[in-house]
Amino acid sequence: FKTIQEVREEPAQYICTEFSRLPIIGSISCGDGVIAYEEIKGYEEVPSSWLNGGEYFFLEARGDSMINAHITDGALLLIRRQNDVDNGEIAAVLIDGEAVLKRVYKTEDTIILQSENPMYKPIILKRNDMKDVRIIGKLKKVILNF
Repeated sequence: FKTIQEVREEPAQYICTEFSRLPIIGSISCGDGVIAYEEIKGYEEVPSSWLNGGEYFFLEARGDSMINAHITDGALLLIRRQNDVDNGEIAAVLIDGEAVLKRVYKTEDTIILQSENPMYKPIILKRNDMKDVRIIGKLKKVILNF
């Protein structure tokens, strides 16, 4: 065992010294969908170790449809910009100009966008009558500011 003095004298190994400043580019609906605005509302600093290649940005959660995934109204969502995700991953998705945050499931002819709140029905989109649907990016972290 180490004494308290020995622990105090050791260099801190887990202090993050590098940060990246990322834009908060608007809000995303965690409900029934709202218009996505890509205007910068501010910036948030994050440890660079959170970023693993690619382009990142923040969206602000609005609504309660993802509450069972611990995503609450007002939370900052760290999104990695990418146009596809694996089944079961949570993504920011644009549907005819409306942005939603949902768990994504894909089959050969269907995309299902599932909420994490039983009060909301899944959004089921058939590929043959598909609206303009585009994955904006994958949810990487949820940040709650108090």
